[in-house]
Amino acid sequence: MGEPGPWVDACFLGRLVILARDQGRALDARALGTRHGLRGEAVPLETVQAVAWDAGFLARHRRLTWGELPSVAACLPGLLVFRDHSTAILDGLVPAAGTVPPTALLVREDGPGDATPSPPLALNRDDLAPLWDGDLVLLAPRPPAA
Repeated sequence: MGEPGPWVDACFLGRLVILARDQGRALDARALGTRHGLRGEAVPLETVQAVAWDAGFLARHRRLTWGELPSVAACLPGLLVFRDHSTAILDGLVPAAGTVPPTALLVREDGPGDATPSPPLALNRDDLAPLWDGDLVLLAPRPPAA
């Protein structure tokens, strides 16, 4: 059996709302959080996956080294999970494609209440090293029900 995934701060719910909004879908974060018993504390990865499914996403956890990031470039956006359990949206890599490790990650930390989204920040390996162990939750649109 594999290593258990990280615990994730409940702020991930706001990030799901933003990603759904980016896809033209509206999510009610309060209703979604209530259905899953979220109370503001960190939750296990299994809860993140269940909430993401309910929100229309298929969530997969990966723990990657910096050099492995190009292997998931086509699967972004996703959620970076930091050591303190908080999250940020990973929009892309710089350079965007290729097999070489990126020089930077494009990261958004906006919340669902932000009226105007901020452009992503370009954070390099040195910026992220004290904050991030390589945990990433990839979010794909959930397959339609059969």
